[in-house]
Amino acid sequence: MAKASFEFKFKPHYYTTQGAETLARKDMKALRSEYTRMRDVAQKRIKRLGEEYQWTSSFQSKQGGIPKLSEIDPRDLGKAFKDLASFVKWGGSTVSGQRAIQRKTQETLSNAVGEKGAVNPSNYKRVIQILNEARKMKLIYGSDKIVDLANSTMELSQKSFNQVLDHLGTFLEHSEEVEEAFEEYGEPVDMEEFIQEIGW
Repeated sequence: MAKASFEFKFKPHYYTTQGAETLARKDMKALRSEYTRMRDVAQKRIKRLGEEYQWTSSFQSKQGGIPKLSEIDPRDLGKAFKDLASFVKWGGSTVSGQRAIQRKTQETLSNAVGEKGAVNPSNYKRVIQILNEARKMKLIYGSDKIVDLANSTMELSQKSFNQVLDHLGTFLEHSEEVEEAFEEYGEPVDMEEFIQEIGW
């Protein structure tokens, strides 16, 4: 009986909400056991992601961790099971998966810019952070401007870079002037004052 209960772990249809709900009707104990097993796997992956990729949306979306069974309304267990299974099955939930995504993204963005290696391990994090923030703010700029801005901020502290993100529209609009402005002024302490001083 125990063997039959765990056969579903490798059947993809149980990783849908409907499949999980069907299994819950047939064998709630097996569903709860599998949820707990997958949660343990997911929690370890989240911890590892936090050591190297804490700035990614993959980590940030799960930063609060995965809810325990006791925290889930039984009516929502099917959806919670499906969401957890989707995360565990997704390649980007592991550090090695994130590294593979990084390599592919670097190549894709470099091709978009038209320069091999334009996006590389040293500027990748800032390029992605600028891209993500631009999407959130619904700003549309070419990959070349995104990469230029990222490269211009490489000498800035994370605190100053975060302020650049807070004023991203302005900095993207003046991306061709940013590097020279930063070289002239050094590390800006207050980006709002910096923007006013240079007249943007």
